[in-house]
Amino acid sequence: MTFLELCQRTVEKCAISGSIVSVTGQTGEMLRVVNWVDEAWRDIQSSQSNWDWMREEFTFQTISGQQEYTVANTAVANFGKWHTDTFRLYSTAIGVSDEQFLPEWLYLTFRNTYMFGVPKQDRPTVFAVRPRGSSLLFGDTPNDIYTVSGEYQRRPIGLTANSDTPDMPEEYHLAIVHAARMKYAAYESAGEVMAEASRDYERVMSNMSVTQLDDIGTGQPLA
Repeated sequence: MTFLELCQRTVEKCAISGSIVSVTGQTGEMLRVVNWVDEAWRDIQSSQSNWDWMREEFTFQTISGQQEYTVANTAVANFGKWHTDTFRLYSTAIGVSDEQFLPEWLYLTFRNTYMFGVPKQDRPTVFAVRPRGSSLLFGDTPNDIYTVSGEYQRRPIGLTANSDTPDMPEEYHLAIVHAARMKYAAYESAGEVMAEASRDYERVMSNMSVTQLDDIGTGQPLA
């Protein structure tokens, strides 16, 4: 469902009088619905740190003599965190037949080993993540062009336009509606609506957790 369709379904499920034909230019109750749906989507994205639909692959090339690479250097979109157990590296000139796994070191251990004095330049065999800013650090400092690949988790993003569509599997989109209903119920102090919406939300989230989490779990209520 699109952002507009999610808002329309929320209006219907909450039995709110009136209709909503656009997510922009709203006031009063309809503006609250738009905000509740957007907040519900953000909350669901944040409810787990490893939703499968938020995992993305990345690939970038190192520069000879450059040890540190910022998130911007890697050109990833909507960066949230690195999946540090997925990193691989190969010599770009040789190709993927040269690919090897790249293990992560703790930052302090890496700093005391590879960022001491004049860093040695050679083929990187380990990496670390700088705690502030999540830059990638390679040891040894690359002495050539290498291709680094792996996966990262995207950060939560909101919905803004009528046609914006949540990128989680469509069969679970109703979780957003149920979470928005919970926000409506909290605002209106509607206990029965809260109870029903909470049950519906937990059911959908439980089903989604089975297929979209490596470690099975459910999100917390969003009231």
